[in-house]
Amino acid sequence: MPITVDQVWRRIKLEAPLVPSLLLQEWVQDEFAFAHDYRLWGYSRIEGAITTAAAKSGTATVTLGSNVVLLNGSLTAAASDVGRQFRGAGQLPIGILGYTTSPPSLRLETAYTGNSGLQTSDIVDAWITMAPDFQEFIAVWDATNDFDLYFWATEQDLNRLDPGRTSTGQPYVLASRSAWPAGITAGLNETVIATPNQVRYELWPTTTTARGYPMLYKKRPPRLQLSDTLPEPLGSRIDWLLSLLLARACRWPGTEKRRNPLYSLPSAQDHQKRGIEKLAHLELTDEDRYPTWYQTRTRHYSYPLDSAFMQSHDYAGGSYGYR
Repeated sequence: MPITVDQVWRRIKLEAPLVPSLLLQEWVQDEFAFAHDYRLWGYSRIEGAITTAAAKSGTATVTLGSNVVLLNGSLTAAASDVGRQFRGAGQLPIGILGYTTSPPSLRLETAYTGNSGLQTSDIVDAWITMAPDFQEFIAVWDATNDFDLYFWATEQDLNRLDPGRTSTGQPYVLASRSAWPAGITAGLNETVIATPNQVRYELWPTTTTARGYPMLYKKRPPRLQLSDTLPEPLGSRIDWLLSLLLARACRWPGTEKRRNPLYSLPSAQDHQKRGIEKLAHLELTDEDRYPTWYQTRTRHYSYPLDSAFMQSHDYAGGSYGYR
């Protein structure tokens, strides 16, 4: 029968009665998070897809140094465009934080740096916002054109290849970006970003078409409730967790008024060692179903780069594909 989080901390409470209950519950969460990152467990693999919508084009009024775009030209927007990117007069894409219906306008994440006035503009999906439980990519690929997307690049890498972000077409790179800002307050008649602090990646070259890219990613460790059971295979045996919790209890000195009789750093080291050994046995079980130790290929993928692109950009060549 699966054991719950509540049952786990209560079992340790019997051996360490002086440890406060809330502290024991926090230790369960901490040790589960440690075990979650111990390996790429099968339960942490999530199927998903990156999707882009078709670009919107037209004219809008922009002002150098302002983060407000007036939609008084032919460019139209909607509340669903919040979270996409605005690109005016061939400038860098800027995240859209808010959309106001009256007067129609966009609030940008940073100030616009191009020329002021009525400019030809686009609303595109240059950046991708990941799900709240996203931790890291496992694989992202273009099933239509039969190649993997490169996802261990940075903004600096793209600045070396295309600092003006002038390239458009078939994306093959996902580069890290900052998260969406938090604390955005909606103004009158305004819809604002609903994904504060969520991870973003820049999809490059910028695509203007509606597309989809299958992906696998590792999810973040969930915050377990007291009635929750541990996911398999971590929940198939919990001796690893009990040992790690006893190690915590042996490292806790107690309070000023009541010292913890279990306090012993050598005992803590012994329990910690046993917990890691037992966790390694569970790794063997998971490896039988979801092998990750043996890699069948390197991370140097082939990309749709032609000679014209490499001659017109500062392309680093073969060693660029390794980290």
